Amino acid sequence: NVAEKLQHMRFAPGPGASKVSAKLHGGCRYLADDVDPNLVAPSWMYALEMLKSRTSEPIVLVLVPEVPALQHGQVRCTNPQARRSEQLASLCRQRDIGYVDMTQALVNDYLATGRLSRGFDNGMPGCGHLNAHGHYLLSQQICAYLRAHFADSI
Repeated sequence: NVAEKLQHMRFAPGPGASKVSAKLHGGCRYLADDVDPNLVAPSWMYALEMLKSRTSEPIVLVLVPEVPALQHGQVRCTNPQARRSEQLASLCRQRDIGYVDMTQALVNDYLATGRLSRGFDNGMPGCGHLNAHGHYLLSQQICAYLRAHFADSI
């Protein structure tokens, strides 16, 4: 019950009501699919503009969704936030910010090897932070991005 209660607690000053609803999916909190994208996009645009204003160096965001994940005894290989990911990728392209979506790499690896990229020996498989295998997959994708976009520099 503690985990459920923590999801509703606030740890910041200011108004508590939010126009953006969220839902639980596989133990994680996600933006609900019915949330108007126009409510989320301004926050993302602000964050992207703040990042861009702080450096003249290239910026790359890496999406590492919780896929594959165990859900109700089944392995789920679909990203429940796929629509949001596409929206964020579009905003990044508009602002010349790199974007790497790890979804397909994580799913393809699971289908080929049967190994989950998240979870530790003392935790639930498929949940939590990336494990060593997940970090390896992440490093492969970052290296591939760097080779594709900065081959002259590396």
